[in-house]
Amino acid sequence: MTVKETDIVEDALLQEGLKKYRKLLRRINDEIWEHPEIRFVEHRAHDLLTKVLEEHQFKVTRNYILETGFRAEFSPESGKYASLGPNVCFICEYDALPIVGHACGHNLIAESGIAMALLTQHVMTECPSRYPGKITVIGSPGEEGGGGKIIMIEAFNDVDVAMMLHPSNKGILHTESICSSRIFAAYSGKRPEETAHYFPSLDRMLPGSESDAAVAAYNAIQVLRAEMPHQWRIGAVIKKIDHSLGLEITYRTLHGADMSVLCARIVKCLEAGGAAAGCQLDWRFTDPYLNMWPNICLGSTVYSYLKRPEILFEYGLNKEFNALLSTDMGNVSHLVPSIHPMYYIDTPTSLHHPDFAKQANTPEAENRMLDCAQAAAHTALKLLRDPNELLRVPVRHNGQLRRKKRPQKYTLRRIRARGIAQESTHRYNK
Repeated sequence: MTVKETDIVEDALLQEGLKKYRKLLRRINDEIWEHPEIRFVEHRAHDLLTKVLEEHQFKVTRNYILETGFRAEFSPESGKYASLGPNVCFICEYDALPIVGHACGHNLIAESGIAMALLTQHVMTECPSRYPGKITVIGSPGEEGGGGKIIMIEAFNDVDVAMMLHPSNKGILHTESICSSRIFAAYSGKRPEETAHYFPSLDRMLPGSESDAAVAAYNAIQVLRAEMPHQWRIGAVIKKIDHSLGLEITYRTLHGADMSVLCARIVKCLEAGGAAAGCQLDWRFTDPYLNMWPNICLGSTVYSYLKRPEILFEYGLNKEFNALLSTDMGNVSHLVPSIHPMYYIDTPTSLHHPDFAKQANTPEAENRMLDCAQAAAHTALKLLRDPNELLRVPVRHNGQLRRKKRPQKYTLRRIRARGIAQESTHRYNK
């Protein structure tokens, strides 16, 4: 059978599988959309997705690494051919945003992960010996601010390629993203209420107060903004941190290597605020979301199998676009060849807006997602049946790594070498 004939047969089987599972997939979408759960408490979604996979002969590990994480594996004929081919991974996200629900479309991401898995499985079972290897579904909770995939990064150690599909108000095939992390800084010193009775008529913060330290640090960060490269970003807000007054700071860079540099400069601003006001500083930071490195080979293969690519992806094969967003899928892409295409769901509304949540539950949005899921499943089948295609993917991926500044391990090692490990505490005594 020629490659073209194989593609035709696979396409027919994928259409058959889509017809078979269409109602089930819609039920998954509706259930998750109607019952939004924020990061790390997605118990209903976790139970729903794992139950569906168990019912379809996947070997499921519930509460995998995280309480609402899971891992599901399938290889036909009881894993007879599992070790003879690649491990293709599909990723589900299912956490919602506070207040606005699924305004990032994670209901569609969860459905697409299951759709890719079931469609690929449907074809694999028709001729097991033709598709050696296995497929894995990783349930990744807490993407919205929790960095679930960073915590679960070891889950991808035995994965050969990883795929996730994301809805968007722009169609971006080769999605790039930026690095992001947060610093939580708290000051301890004289509190205004401790000295207010001496100056009852003064409605201001006295020297040595936590607020003075926070304001001084905030002003120093404002100066840093003016001096730093224009590709870097800092957002800071003064608020209560750990029952003290302090700052929550979000900082972003294009490349992982720059994160440690910017973090160190922000910490100096925080220390200056504490020194000026005579306050003690306690701070910690979250593990960074690294920039997404889309695998061009995988993304282009998915694009070639789409029925209406020009509608789904405005920024197609030869168009680069950095979405200027951050995702923990970036950390996965530094470990294994990965794709994170963002398909257009026919809305001008940006992500995290209430209107986007409404659009993410429409039949048209689901139809577009299923078009992408079918193309991604076709890509997975091509990798499983053609070892030469699999060999080309890592080579191109490594080529991307060489063109970038730093791989993930170097970035994290550099951060720790500078004494800025996660949960580090620095004190500036009065």
